[in-house]
Amino acid sequence: MLGGGRPAYALLENARAFRVAGDVAAAFAERVAARARALGAPVELRRAALGDRAEAAAVNASAETKTKTYACVVWCARDLTARDVATCDRRDFDVAQKTPVRVMHSRSLAVREKRVHELSLRRLNGRFAVLTIVTSAGMYIKEFVHGDLGRTEPSLASMLGARADILQLDVLDVEDAGLDP
Repeated sequence: MLGGGRPAYALLENARAFRVAGDVAAAFAERVAARARALGAPVELRRAALGDRAEAAAVNASAETKTKTYACVVWCARDLTARDVATCDRRDFDVAQKTPVRVMHSRSLAVREKRVHELSLRRLNGRFAVLTIVTSAGMYIKEFVHGDLGRTEPSLASMLGARADILQLDVLDVEDAGLDP
């Protein structure tokens, strides 16, 4: 994850007695960081703070209404051209996504309308590029790139008129997901 990352919370289950002694949030963040370092995982907690159920509910409730910015390295089955870059320089369009094949076992079958606020493609070389996309939350980015067997329209692959796939995906930013700055 790059950029501002994404909001998260940890919930204490069945906490019968909980006394706040010192800066519990900072101590928790340091324990997470120490464990991440031990595992060699690039994890960082920022702005750790104690909250209540209402704040956790606000994070959950706002998750589907906010925008997310992603950057991904994509591959195309043919060499990319300046025309492809221009074709993918788009703003404010809708995408219809049927429940993706990879999550059909755990999600209800539906067509979800999502919004792409901004899309840009920057060629790296030949068949590789960096796609930057700002979307409504809940959009399946991998499926937007390859089209998911025609289940996502439009897709990057349909815009390019060629097979496309995603090699790397990073979340750059999540706009205000219910947490105070």
